[in-house]
Amino acid sequence: MKSFYLCSICNLEKSPEYFGKNKKHKIREGLSYKCKSCTQLYLKEYRTKNKEVIAIKKKVAHVANKSENNAKSRSYYAKNRKQLLAKLKEKHKGINRDKINSKRHEAYSPEKKIDKND
Repeated sequence: MKSFYLCSICNLEKSPEYFGKNKKHKIREGLSYKCKSCTQLYLKEYRTKNKEVIAIKKKVAHVANKSENNAKSRSYYAKNRKQLLAKLKEKHKGINRDKINSKRHEAYSPEKKIDKND
């Protein structure tokens, strides 16, 4: 294995750990022609340009595999029920903290107490 490879986008020589794996590239010993940072930039640009196409593809894939996805979700929920409920409870507390505190204050406020003499 070579000690340095040339990125085809930024034209910088980098060590092999800066390149992702790609089984199609047998000449480069299974490494991609683009370094990881250039690949990230390309994918980010691609996603912004093709947002609608990606959304349609995701929707089609979701509809095609709906029963499999539902089965996976059910089994994950069954295995991790306690942790998911605890996380949901904490999230609810964080979102509704002001509402919960205001109800507590209303319940124990002196103005709300009923006089027994009346």
